[in-house]
Amino acid sequence: LAAVIDSARSMEHRLAVARVALERVGDDPGRVLMSDHPMSLAWVLDRSVMVLPDDPPSTLAELARQTGVRTLIVFDDRAPYPDVLLDQASGTCLAAAPERLETSDEPAWLFRIDPGCGAP
Repeated sequence: LAAVIDSARSMEHRLAVARVALERVGDDPGRVLMSDHPMSLAWVLDRSVMVLPDDPPSTLAELARQTGVRTLIVFDDRAPYPDVLLDQASGTCLAAAPERLETSDEPAWLFRIDPGCGAP
């Protein structure tokens, strides 16, 4: 039970850090977010959050064009995310440098998606 409580407290802290980061970067609260923890983030922020798909990162710009999402928050390390977006050589469609949201062993990351990347 103690492990579950610790895990819940850790996630609660990480969600609070994400909230502050979104405010700091001037994220539009009317826009949809994307995350690997959409239900938790939607609950805490009281806004729409879509799930980060298991698709290759090349689809992120297309999703941004179709849905209006511009910000992605990744909490967990699940292949290929966030590593593929942190690799500058990967040529991913980011509008700004990734932001590490905390210095703990389990950092969350904030990514700004460039919807114009790869547009026809």
